[in-house]
Amino acid sequence: LSLKEHTWKLSLEDNLHLALASMSVLLLSPNRFLDPFLSALFDDPDNGIYLRWTNETTLKSKAKSDLSRNRPDICITKLCGGKRDVSRGYGEVKPATQTQNHYLICKYLYKIAEFCKNSVNTQLGGSLGIQTIGRDIKFYLMSLPANNVHVLLQLAEIKVPDSLQKLSQLVTEIASVLKILQVFDKVCSRAECIGQQHLKTTAVPKLQQLFSQSQNRKRPCHLKRHHN
Repeated sequence: LSLKEHTWKLSLEDNLHLALASMSVLLLSPNRFLDPFLSALFDDPDNGIYLRWTNETTLKSKAKSDLSRNRPDICITKLCGGKRDVSRGYGEVKPATQTQNHYLICKYLYKIAEFCKNSVNTQLGGSLGIQTIGRDIKFYLMSLPANNVHVLLQLAEIKVPDSLQKLSQLVTEIASVLKILQVFDKVCSRAECIGQQHLKTTAVPKLQQLFSQSQNRKRPCHLKRHHN
């Protein structure tokens, strides 16, 4: 996507300085690497769009704790008149200790895809998926390009720096950030024909058949992550 095709409220240089300033603040808080970065990308109070952390466990959610009913860790929600109108994106966050846990990574990627698919089926032209393992963030787009065909496309992968010395590395990710924001603004919005593309979601018992009963971290996996 061309940088010239993206409409900015501020100049590109001003937005870059804003992102770097936000990262400087978050690096002073060692346990808050992700929230300031993601919130700076998607929070848009002028249009009523906010990134919310929704992973709190309630008594109601504990009573219905199968995979399809668990709340996502992140929702990107549009508000209308003080009420939640539509969620345009979902995300899952796991600690860096789970980097080599392929079973968990695959399981929660499916969870993200399921939430995004349900949104696309009922109200959106596309939905943004975010999977975070440690400081590595992968962005996905769920779309419905043809009848009965859902596509989960990886848009970009960004690593949030862990020190002020590495903060300048974000400059090299500006093209990826622009692509994510443009897709989010133009694709992840209400569909023209809401409700006409509804498809049934795979039941949880059938989903479990996709996963082996045993776990082996040496088994090849295209989602495998490497430390750098």
